[in-house]
Amino acid sequence: MRGVTIPADTYPGQVQDVATIGVDRLLIGSSGLDEGLAYDLTRVFIESLPLVSASLHTSFRLTNLDQASATPIPLHAGAARYYRERELTR
Repeated sequence: MRGVTIPADTYPGQVQDVATIGVDRLLIGSSGLDEGLAYDLTRVFIESLPLVSASLHTSFRLTNLDQASATPIPLHAGAARYYRERELTR
């Protein structure tokens, strides 16, 4: 958990920023998942965030991939490969 601020107007009737706690979003899968499938699921999840934030709940607009951090649980090999490749292309 960490401190976060929900910007004003995120929710109907919310006229001021709200200081609260937040947790990171995690995509969790079985360690037995095929590596290629885990890679594709991770890629689609990450690459879909802009579309999701524009069309679904306002809170997704607060997602900042530049602030992504390590997870407290081991990454699946397919997901780890996607993240490594993403770092190489920055």
